[in-house]
Amino acid sequence: APRSALQALGVTRWFVAVAILVSAAPAFAQAIGEEGDPKVILIGIDGVRPDVLREVPTPNLDSLIRSGAFSDRAETGLPTLSGPSWTSMLTGVWKEKHGIISNAFPFPENGLGNYPHFLTGIEQEAPNLRTFAVADWPPLLETQRGEGDVIGNPIISDAIDQKVTFNGAGIGWAAADELSVNAAVS
Repeated sequence: APRSALQALGVTRWFVAVAILVSAAPAFAQAIGEEGDPKVILIGIDGVRPDVLREVPTPNLDSLIRSGAFSDRAETGLPTLSGPSWTSMLTGVWKEKHGIISNAFPFPENGLGNYPHFLTGIEQEAPNLRTFAVADWPPLLETQRGEGDVIGNPIISDAIDQKVTFNGAGIGWAAADELSVNAAVS
């Protein structure tokens, strides 16, 4: 929905993200064989076009899509670079507001402070809920350092309960993806 429509409803960015994702919770709980508290899972796949995704067998994703929420029309801005796109998806604002305009470091902290990602919003409003993020691109979750100095802040802050990072560029993207899935399931 356009930002003006959300403002008219008085709904904050991260509540919208959570409301959309909550419908996937039963499917995720069933997929990992657990009963009990509902779970929300947000799966982002960097660099995969929706038309290509429809052409390959993805039975687990297909199951989650059937019983959850899915969009193949989500837009995070152009050009489609990882840093600005992930930040827009996680914060709900365009790059002009959050300040991440490239994959170059440092990611500016000023914009992210004004527009925190939705997991920080959940922690602020409901600290009793458990939050978890896993990624195989380190800038999403880890402070980037160069020669001992901080050169980049993570997109997802340390406000959440648990963060797990695998370096896909270092160990291979397929291996990092598998480790990420296993970490999310456990």
